[in-house]
Amino acid sequence: MHMADALLAPAVAGTMYVLSGTAAGLSVRELRKENAPEKLPVMAVTSALVFAGQMINYTIPGTGSSGHLCGGMLLSALLGPHAGFLSMIVILTIQCLFFADGGLMALGANVWNMAVYGCFLGYYLIWRPIMQGASPAKDRANTRVRIIAASIILSAGCRLNYHLSGSMREYNSFAPSNLLLYKVALWGCENGYKTLYLGGGVGSAEDSLLKFKKAFYRGDLKRYYIGKRIFDQTRYDELVALRGFPEGSFFPRYRSL
Repeated sequence: MHMADALLAPAVAGTMYVLSGTAAGLSVRELRKENAPEKLPVMAVTSALVFAGQMINYTIPGTGSSGHLCGGMLLSALLGPHAGFLSMIVILTIQCLFFADGGLMALGANVWNMAVYGCFLGYYLIWRPIMQGASPAKDRANTRVRIIAASIILSAGCRLNYHLSGSMREYNSFAPSNLLLYKVALWGCENGYKTLYLGGGVGSAEDSLLKFKKAFYRGDLKRYYIGKRIFDQTRYDELVALRGFPEGSFFPRYRSL
């Protein structure tokens, strides 16, 4: 509500001016840190909207008084608490000077009651918790937004080489590796690559891995060669130790079965 001058002692009015002025100064400092001049037109438009809404009064039955919309939390939701608070100060000052909604001596108290509480307490205690609160729909969305497959693709000249990939077992029914390779092929075509080498099966055998790769190519199989030079022995040994594979002839050892 708008407090009248007669309701406040000068000492109380002065104290409220200091408190509201301090909050205004802190808000100005935070807006300068944001350095977002594009927010100023939005502040002007939303302030005009809230000002018009607050001019519509309605009767409160049984009290002999009336009330109106207080748009502090709305402004904070749209602009953030600091920009919303400064916008409310402009609105309350105009109402005080031109529409007799409270006096100049009570302006500091009215700013505190209607802007500080609405913008800061409303934003941090009501609006932000609602926006950050979990819901079944949000939980379902979170389960969808996750990495379920990944690949390492090497490029040289106009060729791409399918080096290494992996996927989460629980999502195998979605065939994520198939989709990933399809997207790699499309990306290669769009960026001027001529060939995508998928490699062969395990130990050049006619196994399920080879059949998987053949599904992407209808032509004849091509002969390829594997280089066995290790450029970083330390990292290679770390990978082997991480997988826990014993000595063997398969290369690279960290990919042996």
